[in-house]
Amino acid sequence: MKQTVFARGDCPAAAPKTSRPVSKPGLRIAIWLSTLVLMFGVGAFSYVQLKNIKAQQLERVENTLANLARVNEEHALRTFRAADQTLRFMMTEYADEGEKLDLGLLVRQGVIDGSLFAQIGIIDAQGIFRLSNLPFTKGLDLSDREHFKVHKNEDTGELFISKPVLGRASGKSSIQLTRRINRPDGSFGGVAVVSIDATYFTHFYSDLDLPEKSVAALVGLDGVIRARQLDEVASFGEVITKSPTFQYIRDGKSSGQFTSFSAVDGVERIYAYRKITDYPLAVTIGIATETLAGMFTPGRNALLIETAVLCFLLLAMASALTFYTLRLEGELGKRQRIAVELRTSEERLELALIGGELGAWEWNLKDEAFTSNAQLFTLIGYEPGELKFGKGSLLPLFHPQDLSPFLVSLKQHLKGESKTLKCEFRLLHKQGGWIWISLMSKVIERDPAGRAVRLSGTAHDVTSRVEVTQMVAENEERWKTAISGANEGIWDWSVATGGLFVSRALGTILGYTAGPSSVTLKDWTVHIHPDDIAEAYRQIISHFKGQTEFYRVEMRLRCKDGAYKWMLIRGRASFDKAGRAVRFTGSASDITDQHLAQEQIQDRNEQLSAIFSLSPDAFVSFDHAFCVKDVNPAFEQLTGLAGANVIGLSEEKFTEQMNGRCAASRPFCGLVELRRLSVLKARKGRGVIELASPVRRVLQAKLKTSGAASVSQILYLRDITHETIVEDMKTEFLSTAAHELRTPMASILGFAEVMLTHKLDEPQRLEFSNIIHTQSQQMSSILDELLDLARIEARKEKDFVFETLDLQTIVGQVVRGFGLPAGRAAPRVAIPSIFFHADRGKAKQAILNVLSNAYKYSSGGDVEITLVESSGAGGAPLVGICVRDHGIGMEKAHLERVFERFYRADRSGKTPGTGLGMSIVKEIMRIHRGKISLDSKPGEGTSVTLLFPCVPAHGLHEPSDASDWMKLAEG
Repeated sequence: MKQTVFARGDCPAAAPKTSRPVSKPGLRIAIWLSTLVLMFGVGAFSYVQLKNIKAQQLERVENTLANLARVNEEHALRTFRAADQTLRFMMTEYADEGEKLDLGLLVRQGVIDGSLFAQIGIIDAQGIFRLSNLPFTKGLDLSDREHFKVHKNEDTGELFISKPVLGRASGKSSIQLTRRINRPDGSFGGVAVVSIDATYFTHFYSDLDLPEKSVAALVGLDGVIRARQLDEVASFGEVITKSPTFQYIRDGKSSGQFTSFSAVDGVERIYAYRKITDYPLAVTIGIATETLAGMFTPGRNALLIETAVLCFLLLAMASALTFYTLRLEGELGKRQRIAVELRTSEERLELALIGGELGAWEWNLKDEAFTSNAQLFTLIGYEPGELKFGKGSLLPLFHPQDLSPFLVSLKQHLKGESKTLKCEFRLLHKQGGWIWISLMSKVIERDPAGRAVRLSGTAHDVTSRVEVTQMVAENEERWKTAISGANEGIWDWSVATGGLFVSRALGTILGYTAGPSSVTLKDWTVHIHPDDIAEAYRQIISHFKGQTEFYRVEMRLRCKDGAYKWMLIRGRASFDKAGRAVRFTGSASDITDQHLAQEQIQDRNEQLSAIFSLSPDAFVSFDHAFCVKDVNPAFEQLTGLAGANVIGLSEEKFTEQMNGRCAASRPFCGLVELRRLSVLKARKGRGVIELASPVRRVLQAKLKTSGAASVSQILYLRDITHETIVEDMKTEFLSTAAHELRTPMASILGFAEVMLTHKLDEPQRLEFSNIIHTQSQQMSSILDELLDLARIEARKEKDFVFETLDLQTIVGQVVRGFGLPAGRAAPRVAIPSIFFHADRGKAKQAILNVLSNAYKYSSGGDVEITLVESSGAGGAPLVGICVRDHGIGMEKAHLERVFERFYRADRSGKTPGTGLGMSIVKEIMRIHRGKISLDSKPGEGTSVTLLFPCVPAHGLHEPSDASDWMKLAEG
């Protein structure tokens, strides 16, 4: 292109630059390395989880085995003690009656519980079997038996427990329990023997429902197995002297666990053992490690599947990312080429006019000739001829934001879309900085096709004007942006005139849609809340006096809808030379949400403080130094530790204080351990502690970590003493119930077995049938009363229908329906017509139970039923009966336990009953909100008082004459 600046020169165009996209394989390598690391992490995590699952399962199995060993020990211990008591009783009776002693009669009468034993008997000093509870061959010689010889040779004074032997008298494989009988002169007088069927223990072990290949056994410390149950197979008499059990017991470890191969079948098992107290025996129970591994397999397989799925997902994600990066690289390369082409096009189209204050120029597009005056280039600091006209030299001088708009306007003008070209743009000065140029141009010649041929125009420097205009616009925009962004309104008060300007934003905040307005201060003050006017006025006076640099006050302004909003008013006054305020300008911000948030926070804090103070559970908060920050009153009440003595203590000192109050059996594990348990989500019971002082309590401890600024963690202590006691009571109740049900069941099974396996004459068969029937009735009674008691406890008052009843009528119905024992007279009743509030059926049941006990425990004498009146809580009137007998009475120790379930003062079994009657009566009276009391003296009798809520409105009606009392007594 030709260029003339009063001279002609050439200006070469700049060559376009190109670039080539570069592939980045490093990113894909990083993706796959990250994927492999994640897969390794998943595998490591799964491996750790597998180990944890296996360890937890092993721990559960070991705990279960220990508990089962304890159960087996207790079962064997009770059995041997019962047998020992029977032996001592037989020896005493044999010493008194000699061979006249009828052991069978003692068993049938229930004096001796024969359900536990295969046979009981007496061997004389020559080894001849003399007495038995079962039929046997006379003259049976047992002098060669170990359980006879051990007593004949030496008087050890101890119970001997034999190896399993085939009984010659009983014909069964049994364990012989024997004691030596001494004559009055101390010489050997024979042996008392109790035979326990060895299957008695294996049947019990079968009921434990152990997994496959599990074993339970009773072994002697001599290495001989008394009874062993493996799956469905029972065995007796094997010798296992090499078992680790005996070595552990010899080392003084009476109980424990170990893993070993069985000396009998060679199977590896996890064993738990316990030595039986006072007896040379031990119980063992084991689960095969193969079975344990099978129990672990489902969890392991599930975890492995989850791990495989997760690894597959990671691989899929890595593949997707690799595909995406490849595609992205292609797109980036394409965009880079387009950008290069665009930049080249812009460089070819860029053109600048540089001159002084006014530059003139002419451009012949057809000949590519450019002519200008010298002033055009001096505008941007160049000397004439120093800068060649051309795209490569002028376009780079354009400001990047202005080049495109200029080129667009130029193209439009060249096409004839505009008559003249007028635009302003920035060019880069030679000394640096941007110069604003105003350009005016016009096409002065076109060819026949309408294409522009020549273009002419002028340019001048307008930098000063543009900068001033931009500065004003920027300041105004900055101000508007700040005000709108802060949601603030503007106000301006002319103190001299009283006029007040209020911006539209302030009106919008208050709900007004009109634009800016000018009002007086008096008009505006009506919007201020009456309670805030005085403070606002006081702050204005203070500011006008120069006491404050800025005016600042919070007040409520009334909105258009009548509601009030909290506003933060800030401003500053302008003063004249005399120091008088002439103008007061400021802003108003809506802070209603802040006030509401503060009120909510304050309300929440007060609620939390009240909960913290009134909660029955203890809370201890710790600061970020893990020192005690605060405790609530419940903590002081539960632990007896004063808050002043605890606050400020470190975790270690706090743990020492707590353990100083804890029982040794359940100490406080410490906050570090509680944090670990909270992270692991440990099983229930790990945070239970027991306080020994000031009052014995059981507390559950939990720790909650916090991300709050002032609290790092909170210790929570809940009193679970009641739940613990209830749980212990349930356990004891179930154990007792099982024992009580086993006794009649054992009798039923024993006598049924005898009837099936022996030929009995008709009197014996009838006798055994009656015993089975009696024990069945006993077991049915126990179950009925257990269900009745459970129903009362579970449903509370739901099954009770309370109504107003006549005490005289209810007692009469009970007496008439009561089956009197043979030879006993009806009770003497002295009850007037008086009304009480109760459930008819339950009240009669309670009275019947008490009346039945009165006849059971008195062999003679009258039973009396009399009226009793009293008062309950709050002076509420109570009315009821007192049932008195003249029977055997009870000791104080029996009296204290009379309401315990299954408790019977007469343990001989002569008096029928389940031991649940008085427990049911107590529950009935508790639900009636009545009272029950007992008074008893040995040999004089017992009085039981039942009191129900009285209905005083009906009054007390005496019977009309003495015959009424007789009718009631006679039924």
